[in-house]
Amino acid sequence: MDKYTVAVVDFLRNHPGVSDLRFDRRDPATASALHAWDTAHAPHKLPEDLKAFLLLSDGFSLRWDVCFAGETHVLGNMALNGVASLGNELVLDASPADDA
Repeated sequence: MDKYTVAVVDFLRNHPGVSDLRFDRRDPATASALHAWDTAHAPHKLPEDLKAFLLLSDGFSLRWDVCFAGETHVLGNMALNGVASLGNELVLDASPADDA
């Protein structure tokens, strides 16, 4: 799990209003699965930082509730799809011009 995900989970765990934190971390993606995605979607490639994350955890799901005025309410839902769920509609342009 990368440092940003850890920071979010730690913040939510320690926040007094948050209840029922549900974190579903998945096994790492394989390098061959990432290569297969790049090959199938050429000339597009997954960004290196996304590949690095997927090699740690092939996606995740994080959901939480909050207590407000004595009632529990569903508040948050964060998710990152695994490599198998990244379809043709995902076209990322990480050209150097975008980073300027």
